[in-house]
Amino acid sequence: MSTEHLLNIREAAEYLGVGEKIVRDMVDAGALPAYKIGGSFLRFKKSQLVLSKAAITKNVSGEVARQRTQGSAVKTYGLSDALRDFLYFNDFYIISAIVIAIAVLLMIVT
Repeated sequence: MSTEHLLNIREAAEYLGVGEKIVRDMVDAGALPAYKIGGSFLRFKKSQLVLSKAAITKNVSGEVARQRTQGSAVKTYGLSDALRDFLYFNDFYIISAIVIAIAVLLMIVT
């Protein structure tokens, strides 16, 4: 039984040589197969990306050239974006941990 490592959006974008927004747009358009984990996180099989890489880069190269001529740059995924995504997807767990820590402290103090 072989399990294939699923790539996240950033890894898929790096593999394809395009921006993350372009990858998301292609998934929304149905041009790129993707899997949702937990209803939110997009994941990609590398074997499927290999099969469609040539067609994707050909179609995207025209889009990237168009964006550059219009003056818009492809945004990269930075540390602040990663932190914002982490807090967005884990806010429930963070708040729960804080509430439990406060409850434990109140039990110890009293």
